Amino acid sequence: MLTVNCSLNGRIIFFSHIVGIFLKLGGLTLAIVQIIKSFGEGWTMSNLQTLLLGIVLVVLGLKAILVNLISRIILSRRQKIIKICLFIFPLIFTVLLLYVKWKLGYESRSWQRINSEGGLFEYGTSIAYILTSIFTYQIGKFFWSRNDKFLGFIYFFMMGLFLFIGLEEISYGQRLIGFSSPDFFKDNNIQGEVTLHNLSFFHRNLLHQSYILIGFLGSFSWLLFLKKSRNFIKKVKKYLIPPWFIASFFFPPLVFYIIHEYTNGFGFFIYIDQESFEFILSLGFLTFIIINFFKQVTGRIIKEEF
Repeated sequence: MLTVNCSLNGRIIFFSHIVGIFLKLGGLTLAIVQIIKSFGEGWTMSNLQTLLLGIVLVVLGLKAILVNLISRIILSRRQKIIKICLFIFPLIFTVLLLYVKWKLGYESRSWQRINSEGGLFEYGTSIAYILTSIFTYQIGKFFWSRNDKFLGFIYFFMMGLFLFIGLEEISYGQRLIGFSSPDFFKDNNIQGEVTLHNLSFFHRNLLHQSYILIGFLGSFSWLLFLKKSRNFIKKVKKYLIPPWFIASFFFPPLVFYIIHEYTNGFGFFIYIDQESFEFILSLGFLTFIIINFFKQVTGRIIKEEF
């Protein structure tokens, strides 16, 4: 069983091993599905693009590539450039998503397929949260071993929460395995699936409001900690508050859910768009946790100050 060494090198190897497994499995799955589809439907531009994505994921999942990439990022002296790149990435990604939607049209089969339940973004979101839970557990275990029970407990709790969300996103594998829902979920779940977040009461009254709250806190909570603070508050800020350069991952979901909840979508945004914005949000949590994973053994990847 692979364990995390407290050294930076050990964490780089652990990160490369775990992320590499997910990338290669995801890439192979995408590639195989597209090849199988081609026998019945023939090759389309969408199939070819997805196949190419699968190949790219497999290549990126190679251990040597991941070790080299993450080492260069961590040891780089251009930390300000890295922060700026992290900040603009979700904004550019959002603009590209909106452009693709505008070109395809929200009624197009391609757009609805990648944003539907069981689509590309939903599985991507699930994988991101499951990955996040793995690194969150390692951070919590490190804190606990150093007798920091407060942060250790919080990270263990967050680990369970991230894992729960990741499994909820794919209905605990219900669509993959094909098991039927108990009568309770058939009667009380808006999709008739084995998930808690889609139970009628929670979905109608709390779900979107929760996304708005999370988006708001992730986008702006760093502003409360601009001044220098005492050691305990400084540690809380360091490991529990997303810094400004990650806040941009939380802002697009915040804007989308405000528009979705309180307007008619301006004739452009529709319900299934939530999958793509939830994916951006999951990448924000994953990025934040990965930074903290390396931050425990080195301050080089991201300095403490905001």
